[in-house]
Amino acid sequence: MKFRLFLSIIVSAFACVLCACNEKKDVKLAVFDASLGEGYRTSVAAFDKAKELGLDGVQVSRNYAAGKPYLTKEQIVALKQKSEETGLKIPSIVVGGLPVVGNPGAPEYIKAAIDAAKALGAKNVLVSFFGRDKLSDDNCKLVEAKFAPLVAQLKLVMPYAEKNGVQICMENTLSSDENNRVIDAVGSPNLKVYFDSFNIVYYGHEEVSSIEKLKGRIGEVHLKDKGHKLGSSKEMPKDFSACMAALKRIGYDGWYCFETHRFNYKKDDIADTLKYNIKLTKELAK
Repeated sequence: MKFRLFLSIIVSAFACVLCACNEKKDVKLAVFDASLGEGYRTSVAAFDKAKELGLDGVQVSRNYAAGKPYLTKEQIVALKQKSEETGLKIPSIVVGGLPVVGNPGAPEYIKAAIDAAKALGAKNVLVSFFGRDKLSDDNCKLVEAKFAPLVAQLKLVMPYAEKNGVQICMENTLSSDENNRVIDAVGSPNLKVYFDSFNIVYYGHEEVSSIEKLKGRIGEVHLKDKGHKLGSSKEMPKDFSACMAALKRIGYDGWYCFETHRFNYKKDDIADTLKYNIKLTKELAK
């Protein structure tokens, strides 16, 4: 009798473990605040709009301005209160337009963004490298002269990121191999890549193989399409479904954040576009 009871307990425990292993996590969807339209960047209004659309979070962005803080204390309080009021999370914050290479003030500015992220409950800080600050040449190859200075700047930041439990996610023009080279040189588990389904092709790299090479090193994902509705352009990305399948295959289970590229808000309906993208992403992420 005791043996049968013991066997029953073992079988039940194994069944629970099996169910837990097979349990699917709900996909977590957010929107880049500025993609909602004019006036939504760093605005609490983005949370009301995102909730109306059925999203789970808002990515808060801020463009760099010399001599100004990343976010003021008042802005942090207002954003945090709105996040709690709406029940929407802030998975990440964006540092846009910050010159990192050759800028002595960059490490302290990124540290301020880390402080803001921690206060807002955000796990990731997206640091972008585009325009004049891009790390590649016209042939989409890493500019070697920028490699060592970039690594040196990141090494000044990463211990602070690790201490505060925040990841720094590089969104840039580099290939997966080049990003891996930077991460290896910096040597921090909190340095990741911010993968963008549009940018990877726009800057001359193959999408699926790039995802596979970045296994374990993608901090968060921007979902973006040249045609705005995901999968519509067949150009950037070339195969959106294949991108989603690859992300599942490497075990990515973080947030997906919707972003737009040159969206015409007067001509096109952003709410309709995002609702379409939400539905498709949920279907593909199952």
